[in-house]
Amino acid sequence: MSNTPTFGKYLPESEEKKEQYKKQLKMGIRIEEEHYDLYEFLKDKVDNFEDIISEKEFYAKIAKAHLRENSAYYDVLEEAGL
Repeated sequence: MSNTPTFGKYLPESEEKKEQYKKQLKMGIRIEEEHYDLYEFLKDKVDNFEDIISEKEFYAKIAKAHLRENSAYYDVLEEAGL
């Protein structure tokens, strides 16, 4: 399993929107590192958890879920000062 998150079926069609999505996802992965304790907890509780999903992929999944809700989710957070 790759340690690099993929964009998968959520990647928009236009080049401009792809770049915006990539920017948002990159921001999201960095911000979602706040869930480090949850990742560590799951590693302790689930056998081979790191083989199932890497830490970076874990954060990317959280970020992608937020981006499905709002494609500018992390810009909104930043503008709100959160």
